[in-house]
Amino acid sequence: MQTTRWTLRVPGTQPSLTEQFEEKWAAISGSQFALAVTSGSTAIELALRGLEIKPGDEVIVPALGWYATAAAVSRVGAKPVFADVDLRTTCLDPIEVEKCITPRTVAIIAVHLHSAIADMAKLAEIASRHSLLLIEDAAQAHGGRFYNQPVGSIGRIGCFSFNQEKLVAAGEGGAVVTNDKELFQRMYTMRTDGYTHSSPSNDVFFSDGRYRGNNQCLSELHAILLLEQSFFLSEETQLREKNAAMLDQALAIIAGIEPLTSTLGTTIRPFYEYGFICLPNAFGDWSLRIVAQILSKETGIDFHETDLPVEICPQFAPECAAKAPPRALQVYQHLLVFHHRYLLSAIVADVVPLAIQKVLAIAREIPSAYLSA
Repeated sequence: MQTTRWTLRVPGTQPSLTEQFEEKWAAISGSQFALAVTSGSTAIELALRGLEIKPGDEVIVPALGWYATAAAVSRVGAKPVFADVDLRTTCLDPIEVEKCITPRTVAIIAVHLHSAIADMAKLAEIASRHSLLLIEDAAQAHGGRFYNQPVGSIGRIGCFSFNQEKLVAAGEGGAVVTNDKELFQRMYTMRTDGYTHSSPSNDVFFSDGRYRGNNQCLSELHAILLLEQSFFLSEETQLREKNAAMLDQALAIIAGIEPLTSTLGTTIRPFYEYGFICLPNAFGDWSLRIVAQILSKETGIDFHETDLPVEICPQFAPECAAKAPPRALQVYQHLLVFHHRYLLSAIVADVVPLAIQKVLAIAREIPSAYLSA
């Protein structure tokens, strides 16, 4: 790439690769507008600031998942309120969400987690009935569709991450998408050092002084990486779905193992991580961590536990009750996952079931105490 322009924030005569990516990502996500930013965490915080969520407000978030969602709520001075999850999908349970609503509640952040899309139909109905904002954290759901509508475009605003592990990756990066022009313009200013827009010739920036803003712009280098990768998203999503479906079928007949399921209405299932529940005592007295380690050695696939429930993770435990809701804790104690890159090969549907059956048989015969002997 030959250019003298490395960031959208600096005026220049060359076309902006960031703006080209934003146009493409808006189309992929079924939205009118997209803003590229430095990370998925930045995207969530920018969304909250753009929606003018303030200190004293409460925002309902899932009790399970990466802590960055709740952390963004805290950074704008609002209070994250943790709702329990659905055991089959690991996403927000709409019934639990409704229990968490108080007069101070202003928003719900629906996180699409592992391989499931949150029940956006029920959450949208709850949000509408209670006059709440509905935000999507789609950091793990690039390419997913719910009743054929792209994730990110269902709520008032959608947030994406392009971290090195994500389905579309550039090392770091993020984006917000929306169909609300006024909200888009407000977030543009907040992201771009207070500038409202550039001139048609792209060599002058303007500011009306309403927002100070700061620099949260994606670099042009990251933008070109994302432009290239976005061409492969649809093809790779289909391949992951196909191989995951074969794996689901194979694991469903193994006693003690339950693959995660998708939410009713899911048209395209986004697989960030493939996951399955290990029922209590299925592996004898072996811990989940031991099971993950041995499966990893057997298959060459990196199995691991999911993230700690947010209320008991180190970043939040000091200010929370340090007691996770029961289903979030249950999922954490029994769920094993592996990264989406392994789903690009059909061999995963053969290797994983055979390894699980082998380890199940060994675990029933050998107590964990003998493993370290």
